[in-house]
Amino acid sequence: MPKPSYVFMLAFLTCASSLMAATKIKIEDQGNVTVTLSSREHTRIAVKGDRIAQIFGSDERLQVELDEVLGQVFLTPQGELDKSGVRITFITEKGLTQDVQLVVSSQGTDAVILEPVGPVNAKEEVDNPGLTSYEEELTALMESLGGGKAPQGYEFSYLYASTKCDLSPGLCMTPLASLIGAQYQATLFRVENRSEEDTDLRHAHFANIGHVALGLTTQTLKAGGFTFLYAVSAKGESL
Repeated sequence: MPKPSYVFMLAFLTCASSLMAATKIKIEDQGNVTVTLSSREHTRIAVKGDRIAQIFGSDERLQVELDEVLGQVFLTPQGELDKSGVRITFITEKGLTQDVQLVVSSQGTDAVILEPVGPVNAKEEVDNPGLTSYEEELTALMESLGGGKAPQGYEFSYLYASTKCDLSPGLCMTPLASLIGAQYQATLFRVENRSEEDTDLRHAHFANIGHVALGLTTQTLKAGGFTFLYAVSAKGESL
């Protein structure tokens, strides 16, 4: 694997794990905090015990990638930001609303964990009647993979396979990590769009990687951009 992909893989998996180094910031519903972004690479922001569902206020100075599987967001400054930075607003699945002032520094962290304190003005959570136990199991497996954790009965490992570009014209995939258990195996891929046009990712793009479930961090992949793909298959199937 080329060195740049190897370095990025380690950076992503490190920031994804809540057990590893991260900046933790206490927040309150309807509050306001300042977060320092890295000027060199993406910064991951997650809310402890919750998921970010909506983001408002971003503009062309900021690249925003929302991971709909894990409910976290990856922010990357585009060019220079002035001292005032950029103000955005998060709304989480539990109803927490948080204003975040974003500033940039070369010393910025690659992971920020927002930890709610006090009550959240939201309706009480209820089970999703449309989600089966089978779907819940697969979703939980994807979440564990993204967090660099191995659930009971699974073995986590980093992958060092080469990038393949046979999905679709311009789309390339690099395997980053996997979980293997008695029934399922899950693989995390970095998907790149090496074409000169934006691409709307569809199920058909990944039809050749045998799977029972897929999760994407974004559905529209910009030209030259990248995203992450979580693929779950029956054990023994080739991904």
